[in-house]
Amino acid sequence: MKKILFVVGFICFTAISSINVGAGDVMQPPEDLKSLVGKVVKFQDIFNNYTFICRITGISDYSASMGRQVTLSVSDLDYYGAEIKKISYIISTSEEERWQLTIEGKPHKINIVSIE
Repeated sequence: MKKILFVVGFICFTAISSINVGAGDVMQPPEDLKSLVGKVVKFQDIFNNYTFICRITGISDYSASMGRQVTLSVSDLDYYGAEIKKISYIISTSEEERWQLTIEGKPHKINIVSIE
């Protein structure tokens, strides 16, 4: 009897955990992003090779509409004179993952160069 209950419970858990997240659902940010909080990170703009350094101060938002997006709060980020407070980590519905910085409404793809 216990084995049957265990199997039924395992099947229910598997079915529930495989349900897709709908638009606007709130989920927990990935653990690797949580580990960046408090660290100094060096990024590079892919388009123009501009590198910049900032401190990740917190995870300010997480949404799951049209893929997933985590917005990280940053400090000490001066990008060509524009003071930036947020950087986004985007996981699209095609499972492509990328970092993005939005300046004056224009997205800039960026990569992490180093973490201190």
